[in-house]
Amino acid sequence: MKKRILSTIITLASISAMAQAFQRDDVRVLTMVRDGSGRPVQGASLKFYGPFGRDNRRSEMSTFTGRNGESDKSMMPGRYLVIASDVERGIESKTIDVDSRRATNTFDLKLHTTRRPTIQLVVMSDDRNEPVANAKIEITSRETGKRDILNSRGSGLTQYDIPNNADAGRFDVRISSPDFDTQNLNINFRPGTDTSSFIAYVQLRRNTNPRGGPDRNPPNRNQPKLDGMIRLSSKNRIEVGDVASINVGLMFSKTINERSQAISTVTITNPNGQVILNDSRNVRLILNDYVNTSYDVSTRMSGMYTVNVSAVMANGSGIQNSRWDSKFTFNVHGQTDDRGRTDIMTDRGDYTGMSDMEMDNKSIRSFIMSLTLSKGTRNLDTVKGWLSPRSGSGFHMMFQGTYDQNKGRLDARGTMADREDKRWEIRATGSPDRNNRLAVRLEIRALDNSYNRSFNFTLAKK
Repeated sequence: MKKRILSTIITLASISAMAQAFQRDDVRVLTMVRDGSGRPVQGASLKFYGPFGRDNRRSEMSTFTGRNGESDKSMMPGRYLVIASDVERGIESKTIDVDSRRATNTFDLKLHTTRRPTIQLVVMSDDRNEPVANAKIEITSRETGKRDILNSRGSGLTQYDIPNNADAGRFDVRISSPDFDTQNLNINFRPGTDTSSFIAYVQLRRNTNPRGGPDRNPPNRNQPKLDGMIRLSSKNRIEVGDVASINVGLMFSKTINERSQAISTVTITNPNGQVILNDSRNVRLILNDYVNTSYDVSTRMSGMYTVNVSAVMANGSGIQNSRWDSKFTFNVHGQTDDRGRTDIMTDRGDYTGMSDMEMDNKSIRSFIMSLTLSKGTRNLDTVKGWLSPRSGSGFHMMFQGTYDQNKGRLDARGTMADREDKRWEIRATGSPDRNNRLAVRLEIRALDNSYNRSFNFTLAKK
């Protein structure tokens, strides 16, 4: 960044503030993953941890490489730890520096196979989001009782090779460092092949009383820690008109409770910045195990789509909440005309699909949506459909409307009065994908404003 002395009025503090604002702009990062022979690896898993630094809270981004072995992401400037892995071709890690002075940052990783299954531990600090070097890591096998002791590296990454006679099993892990609180976790690992690796991200909490004196406000040792991940369910190249499936996983740790729940809010925007999905729901969590929710969105234009997830533990009073926020981006390839059309004609007939819906801020149940497209007038097909629970009680709502074959747009509505004479309204909107399925967004609200939710269905022709 060029420096120009305009006048003595411009102080050093203002220059520093301008530099910080500039560095917060996202930068394009291209990451190429190759195998041991130098060939691009499609579908390799990429995890970015960072950026390091006091002012940047922890961010974990997950994605997969495309057909050319390349990942294209928008990231904040700074230093990251990146881990690339593939079940058949191996694993590799390195630290990278994303430079805001370059329009595009390019990095290469070459996978190498491991001698046997491994556990990869990423140890970072929770306050500065920086690697913790020389932390003591004790790994004990529950099956054999054998204990191994390792030290974390300067990058915060430590690799543990599972013994040949224990290619799967349960492990107790204890991580300690003089400046941090000790943390324990359990790992259940069952590799699919001899080159599989399990990657665990661990944040150590800095000691609130490092001098060893009495702590007037000791931390709650049973305070839960919320964690998560975002990834594309499909590893293939996404073209305009395809349905992109996004998987959001949440888990919690650092507590004696086996189960808990979190409130998760997911927002997905298209390349124009328009919100195409907004969902908020309660997620029932299991200790040290990811609970996954899938979202299907129809891609009507090319470019970069953004997924923002914000989740907070919902444990009631007496326990301090833990929060997890993350952003994930993915590219959609192809051409989009001025009207955002994909020129896909949808077959008439019966369609059906299933999705999980939150009913009353407590329970989540599976529902089936079914609809029929039949010939109407003026290029508008007639739509009639039902929303019904897969089992048990819930909404039984009928809706009807139109489907525009020229624009590929579904718009249908319905109303209902329940047994308590409470009135409900439903609206179904959507568009087709290249597999002749319908990606439908369903909005349900109570007219007294006590309930307002949106859910996503992918309907296939019967």
